[in-house]
Amino acid sequence: MQGQNPLNVSKMLFEMGFDARIIAAALLYDTVEDTGISLDDEIIGYITRGKGITVHRINCKNLKSIKDYSKRKIVAEWESKTRKVFNIDIVSTDRTGLLMDITTAIANSNANIVELYLKANRDGLVKTAFRIQIQQKQQLKMFLKDVKSIPEVISIDYY
Repeated sequence: MQGQNPLNVSKMLFEMGFDARIIAAALLYDTVEDTGISLDDEIIGYITRGKGITVHRINCKNLKSIKDYSKRKIVAEWESKTRKVFNIDIVSTDRTGLLMDITTAIANSNANIVELYLKANRDGLVKTAFRIQIQQKQQLKMFLKDVKSIPEVISIDYY
C-alpha cells in the first residue's frame, strides 16, 4: 500500500471486504509511518476535502486556522484495551431533538452509552444522567466541549 494515496488505499480495502475500523487503522498506520507523530502523542482526526482523514497532534497549531474544524473533527486514537466509565449529569431546557444532539455528541466522541436516565419537568427543564465508556481522556474532553456548545445546556457535571 505504500506510495498509494489514501483514497486508493481506502477503496482497495473496501473492495476487499474490510470494515471501516480496519480501513481507518490502515490509514492511521500509514499516516504515523510517514509523519513525526508517535504512539505516545494524543491525536485527533480531521476530515479533509478530497484527501481523506488526516491525523494531527491534539495541540497542532495548524488546526486553529481551519475555519470549519469543529464540524469536521473526529476522534482518532491509538488502540487501547482499557475503558473508563464516567457519570455525566446534564441540566438543560427542553426542546425537540435535544436528546439526539446530546447522543450525537457522545457518538462523535466515540464513547459508548452504558446507561441513560432522562426526566423532563413541568418547568421546562430536563435532567439527563448518562454513564459512558471511553478509552482516552481526549474523548471526554471532545464530548464535554460539544455538549457545552448546545445552547439549551445549562450545566454539565462529570465524575
